[in-house]
Amino acid sequence: NDNSINTSLWTATNSTDITISEVSGALKQASDATYSGSQNETSFVSNNAYNFTDKKLEIDIISMTLGGTLNRLGGWSISIFDNGNANNQAYIYVDQNVNGYVRSNNGVNSSTTVTWNGTYTKFRLQHQASDNKWLFYSYTSGTWTLRFTSAAANWNPTACKIKMVAYIYGISAISREVIVDNLITDIRT
Repeated sequence: NDNSINTSLWTATNSTDITISEVSGALKQASDATYSGSQNETSFVSNNAYNFTDKKLEIDIISMTLGGTLNRLGGWSISIFDNGNANNQAYIYVDQNVNGYVRSNNGVNSSTTVTWNGTYTKFRLQHQASDNKWLFYSYTSGTWTLRFTSAAANWNPTACKIKMVAYIYGISAISREVIVDNLITDIRT
């Protein structure tokens, strides 16, 4: 809550069009209205790798202003990725009116999408060791809803990093902003 990113825990990579900052303890990723060009993104990555065996990661979207129309001009994602192979990842994204759940093994995706209308703003990624699967949830009105399940074959869940990305693409004169907070895990370093 000191309005500065703890660089011993996280690496923040700003771009010329999107910046990352801490505001009242929340993480803010924002672009200005002058952007016009190809895809551009900013990222926020944990410096340490964590053991996600039978563990979960939860996060709240406090506010999101993506702007534009349904031509998908911006979005946000959170992922857990295998530190030994970045092509192995589980991630949740919100891109305009679409909410997606993706698991990638060696760069090959398995996914599902649902329409996102902003009514659910909490998300969970969870590893289930009993059958080596990733579980993807959304939360609304006091209930967690399982959205997608996918095998975690070829993964090493004992050495995973956390990554958040905000991105924009296409031609736009609209500011975009994502504020997330309450990043909760049951991992221990």
